[in-house]
Amino acid sequence: MSKPFALPPERIERRLKEGLLELKKYEHIQGMNELIDLLVSFRYNEKLIELSKFDEERLYKYINRSKVKTVEIAKKELPGLISFSAREMSFIAFTSIYESIIYNFMAEFGRKLDENEFNSCLRSNLVEKLIYAQDNFINIGDVHLDRTYFKQLKKIKFSKEIKKFDKIIYKKYWSYITTEMLLDCSRCANIGISVNFLAGCYALSNGRNEVTHEDIINSWILTLNLFNMDLKPYI
Repeated sequence: MSKPFALPPERIERRLKEGLLELKKYEHIQGMNELIDLLVSFRYNEKLIELSKFDEERLYKYINRSKVKTVEIAKKELPGLISFSAREMSFIAFTSIYESIIYNFMAEFGRKLDENEFNSCLRSNLVEKLIYAQDNFINIGDVHLDRTYFKQLKKIKFSKEIKKFDKIIYKKYWSYITTEMLLDCSRCANIGISVNFLAGCYALSNGRNEVTHEDIINSWILTLNLFNMDLKPYI
């Protein structure tokens, strides 16, 4: 099981305080205070604690083999990188959103999903709605994404400044929350990868080809709130 290195509690506490100071340097950006409060609350998030009890399981291979039409289109149109160092708008980043939804249910049910439950997550229209409408997903009907949409998505750019900003959130705060819980590394990374992909979706929805600080902030807020939500009505 790919667990993070255990660190002394006092060291984690110090790193989290340092990370919080780094985050507060961006308080002038809209939504940042909301994100900071949400991140801090995740130190004591019961669903994340529950998820940390599960052994690591690579879900990517099952999603990759599925016959879901949107998955097959994305596989053809997005860069086919297969590691967690993949670029932001890659196929593996796309599949990470499915994984996040499955992790939500695992944490809520306190067990792994059976085959029918797993397939229901893959066949639902929730991922398409999230990609197309982001935080407005609950207010729209079914969405069918075509090749043109994914071609647009893969053109989205992340500047060095935006990557640096996202890295501060992920490496200087989020990673220490998950280390404190001994959450396995792949699930910790999954959240960050989902955030990046959805940030690109925010940019596209707003008619831009480059991600902004606000896109990153909104995507983190959406991703963490999704984990807290009861998603059963949307599957």
